[in-house]
Formats: sequence, C-alpha cells, structure tokens
Amino acid sequence: MGDTVQSVVRAIQILEALDQGKDFLTLTEIAQAVDLPKSTTSRLLDTLITHGFITEDYKRYRLGIKMFILGSRAATNNDFHQAVRPIMIKIAEKTNEMVSLNILVNGQRLCIDQIESNHSVRNYVPLGRLIPSFCGASGKVLLAFQDDQEIINILHNTQLEQFTPATVTDINEIIRDLQIIRQQGWAFSKDERVRGGWSVSGPLRDSTGKIIASLSIGAPTSRYSEELVPKYVELITKGCSEASQLMGYIPGKY
Repeated sequence: MGDTVQSVVRAIQILEALDQGKDFLTLTEIAQAVDLPKSTTSRLLDTLITHGFITEDYKRYRLGIKMFILGSRAATNNDFHQAVRPIMIKIAEKTNEMVSLNILVNGQRLCIDQIESNHSVRNYVPLGRLIPSFCGASGKVLLAFQDDQEIINILHNTQLEQFTPATVTDINEIIRDLQIIRQQGWAFSKDERVRGGWSVSGPLRDSTGKIIASLSIGAPTSRYSEELVPKYVELITKGCSEASQLMGYIPGKY
C-alpha cells in the first residue's frame, strides 16, 4: 500500500474512532483504537484539525464542523430528506413553531434539519451536535422503538444527567415511559431536557417498518397550553404517517 493511500486509510480510521458515541477522546485513546504509535496519530490529527475534520479542546479530540457540513449535504441530497422537508415546512406554517428532523446515532439523538419559528422567543436545536436520547420527546421517541435489549444497552452506556428538575434519571422509570410512547405512537415532554421548552414528537418509518427518524414540534413553555398538545400530536402523527408512506411504508403491514 502506498504511503498516501495508507495515510488516507489511517485518517479514516481515526474519524471512525471518534464516531463511537463519546464526546471526546484523548490522543492515547485514539492511538489505541487505531493501533498506531502516538507520534503517527498526532501528525494525522494535526492534518485533520487543519482541514476542519477534527476539533481539539485541551488535548481532547472530537469530530469537527467539516464532518457535519459533509453529512448535512449528504442528508440534503437524500431522497428521505427531500420527501420529509415539505412536510416539515407545512407543519411549521400551521404552528409557527420550530419543526426538527432527528436521527439516532450511537444511541444519541442528532438533529439533521429544522425549520425555525418566526417568533422572537423560540426553541432552537443545534444541528450536528449529539444529544442524549433518554430525555426530551425527540430523543425518547427514537429510543422507544429500538429493540428492548438495545434500549437497555443504550441506557446503561449513557450518563443519565439531571439536566432540569423534570429530567427522569431512573432507568426503570425511563423504560416505563418508553413503553407508553411505543404504545401510543408519539412522545411529549415539557421542561425535561431544557428548562422552558416543550415538544411533541413522532416516529418516521421506512419501507420495512423500521423507525429511521423522528419529527418534532418544539416551542417555549411561554406558549404552552394543554389545548395545544392534542393539536400538535395530530399534526405530528399525520405528518409522520405521510412521510413514512412516501418512504414506502404500508400501514398495518408490519
């Protein structure tokens, strides 16, 4: 293998090592993961940092913004994304609230697209940042439809942080909540991950019936009312059903 090709392969291995669910890795951890000397790993990291593929923070490394940009372009060109976006726009126009599209990555939630609200006070989800899936409607609806053992594995490998007083951190209670979400087909949360925010979320399915994403409406609690919840649930479940059928899902088949 030529030196140039070998360097490319090693760089890809480093990027894959950083895409395993942990927020940061040290030089030692990366070198061990790719089975390379620390000196070689350090040189490759420097190159990847220069080009924006990796970010360094106090000698700890994580995937950089360039990876998110490339991923977003791939998602934008994806048939799935093209099918869902008009539905997101339609829901946003009816609610004037943020509508987001989320996927599950290594047990965590990743927002890959959103339509922002026109209100001056509004919800915002950072695109491309991994967010724990055990709290908040968008993440929980993704988690709820995983295999039971996968749910347990994800929860046991997640730091169940108390983000707000409303955050549930007891595994048994989280699992009970996920079972309810799975039965009713949608999720609701209020002040659970971020104080001052509430959301409703539903699952998107592909042609095999597998959950591939979640679609969510998010708003500040200053615009919360009990009467809005069923209206938003209806909008989300209808939107998810429409998007899923565009992806080949046949209701009642699975």
